[in-house]
Amino acid sequence: MQVGIIGAGMAGCAAARRLVQGGAQVTVLEARDRPGGRIWTDRSLGCPIDLGAAWLHGAEANPLSARARSLEHLDSDVLNNLFFNPLGEPLTMELSRQVQEAGLDLAAQAMDLASRSPEPLSMAEAMGRVFLESGNPEPWRARVRSLPIADMTAFAARPDALSGKPLEGLERFLPGGLDQLLDWRSCNLLLSTPVHRLTWTDSKVEAATSRGSFRFDRVILTLPLGVLQGERVQFDPPLPDWKKDAIRALGTEVLNKVALRFDQAVWPLEPDFLSLNQPDGETDVFFNGHKALGQPVLVGFVVGQRARAFESAGSEKTVECQLASLRRAFPGLGRPQAVLVSSWGSDPYSLGAYCLRPPGVEGEAHDLLARPVGPLGFAGEATSRAYPGTLLGAWLSGRREADRLVSP
Repeated sequence: MQVGIIGAGMAGCAAARRLVQGGAQVTVLEARDRPGGRIWTDRSLGCPIDLGAAWLHGAEANPLSARARSLEHLDSDVLNNLFFNPLGEPLTMELSRQVQEAGLDLAAQAMDLASRSPEPLSMAEAMGRVFLESGNPEPWRARVRSLPIADMTAFAARPDALSGKPLEGLERFLPGGLDQLLDWRSCNLLLSTPVHRLTWTDSKVEAATSRGSFRFDRVILTLPLGVLQGERVQFDPPLPDWKKDAIRALGTEVLNKVALRFDQAVWPLEPDFLSLNQPDGETDVFFNGHKALGQPVLVGFVVGQRARAFESAGSEKTVECQLASLRRAFPGLGRPQAVLVSSWGSDPYSLGAYCLRPPGVEGEAHDLLARPVGPLGFAGEATSRAYPGTLLGAWLSGRREADRLVSP
């Protein structure tokens, strides 16, 4: 069987490995000039920086951890997070942990409230109601914005919308880079080969690319949801209406990273994360690269509408905003030696960092997105009802589609 895989991210890699083991001949067509998709490990700062996916959520509870066991790894604790007030003054670690736990408790209350609500609620709306019902006099919008749980105006406040099966525990981090998990042996991997049209019958598929056409018996598409929504690939005949509806129903989130390398670390070295509350109510969160990588590096996270606005303003503006936030807490911080900035929202081969389920959309949308259409299979984190938006969801989806083709 000749199988084409569109996209060389985690889902594509998982499908390829499974298909090769099952005796299929596999060709992987990747639009970028590198494999990995939204796994993007950059080493230009003198150490591996994952600008896309970076952690295996749930550490030992995550099946992917077995693949990482032979690699150097460490487990990050999201509660080992030092908070700073809007004046740039650090809280104690004990108080920081209490703030973090209070935020998680607030999210749990909001999801409980939403599960009992007859109308769909976003996380922000549900949290606002929790504040109002508690009689909290502080402006709830600012309090909600100060919690780094992504763009909560877009998330449905349903537990299964945030994660079908939450992976609890520490976050497993690979100092050598997450791209170590990718294995393309025995695959025909073609880079810089974007697919722009798929012409299909019940038994054959022709993929038209910038490097000519390829013919396959079956194709597995692992394209990000944003690329499907942007109709970057045309289908002939068109996809059925139920598939188009599933593609439109789900949403995409943007999470960008700003990696900054300095001459020396002038920040506390023990916390895994630093959370700097700003006067406008936002919170800038940084991963402490000195602890994880032994290098004077901080990696900032910019999420949601703020990330989209920064992409429009440009990388230089993004870096300056992150530096201004840091200097409020660390006045002696110098200019960075080097920087890296991701732009997943405007990247034409991703058009978003991961999927999310908007208020009112049920989990069936993931199932419909995963359902095959003739010789076309669909994989990727957005097709995982149990683990959307995660590496695990992508990996399991690739194996699912490969098993569908090679299992007796």
